[in-house]
Amino acid sequence: MSRSLHANNTISLTDKIEAVIGILGYLLPLILCLAFIVGLAFLMEARIGGI
Repeated sequence: MSRSLHANNTISLTDKIEAVIGILGYLLPLILCLAFIVGLAFLMEARIGGI
């Protein structure tokens, strides 16, 4: 991580983009999994409730 810090102590744009992509790449599967589970539970609830 120290390679992204330059002499003037600023982080370059490419390193910021890489960090954002890395965070999104880590969070996206979790978010999709949660959305799938919530959607499935909602469908099951609706089916059981007879809506």
